[in-house]
Amino acid sequence: MTDDNDLDLFFAAARATRPAPTDALMARVVADAEAARAPRGRVPSAPAAPRWRARLATFFGTGGAFAGLAAASVAGFWIGAVQPDLLGSVWQSEAASVDLFPSLDGLLADVSE
Repeated sequence: MTDDNDLDLFFAAARATRPAPTDALMARVVADAEAARAPRGRVPSAPAAPRWRARLATFFGTGGAFAGLAAASVAGFWIGAVQPDLLGSVWQSEAASVDLFPSLDGLLADVSE
């Protein structure tokens, strides 16, 4: 294996021989710079301000999210304004409780009949 002194010699030799760019490379770089330079006398215009719909769409996200928000808003307003009788009858029903989890005895009684 080589020690640090040998590596230092290799690095020093690599630093001493720096390759110079060729004339063809420099010509391409200058041509690209000339092509990218803006023409004189013409000031680039400021970008137009986004319209209110575009700003609203970026605020709420994608179109699907905005459509879902709009549908939920309309449904909430409709339910709040109309107050359908179906909801009132459920809240004012005579049944004090609803048995959502029937007991095992009730399930076995249905099977034995």
